[in-house]
Amino acid sequence: WKKLILLAITMLLALLSVAGIVSFVLYQTSISETAQRLVETAKSNARIIEVIAQHDQSYDFLSREMHQQVLDQVKIVHEGFHIGHSGEFTLAKKEGDQIVFVMRNRLLGMDIPKSVPFENKGLNIAEPMRRALLGESGSMIGMDYRGVRVLAAYEPVNILNMGIVVKLDMEEIYEPYIRAGKITF
Repeated sequence: WKKLILLAITMLLALLSVAGIVSFVLYQTSISETAQRLVETAKSNARIIEVIAQHDQSYDFLSREMHQQVLDQVKIVHEGFHIGHSGEFTLAKKEGDQIVFVMRNRLLGMDIPKSVPFENKGLNIAEPMRRALLGESGSMIGMDYRGVRVLAAYEPVNILNMGIVVKLDMEEIYEPYIRAGKITF
């Protein structure tokens, strides 16, 4: 009986190890593919905004009027834009030492978030947008302007001196793996 129990325990540990490794590999693959999809979305949206701005600029609009017209056009385009349940698209600019959001699109609405400090020592909130406003492009896991952990893609919109961020809450990304873990258990 001892050998049979030891064999059953060994098989159970091997099964749990394999399930854990497979789940980890699938999770890492999911994160990577989701990040790539967000990066492509951020880049394409930034280029579209730049094309609209260049077109409007060719008509010699005043700078302030051009910015507002471009934002109005971008808002119309993004009214139906959704990524997942928690997905969000934000557009912001740097004014002084603040990140000022000029647009956001989320399932809950298009209300504009409050501004946050550009340099927020220790808090690291709005880090993806800060990087976009520094002219960087890429993806990361970090805190958004709400202080919520997100997977975000960020891209500068050079012609308007703005940044764009497309993101998903990490909670949404974790959810299928937690559900699968419960079922597996």
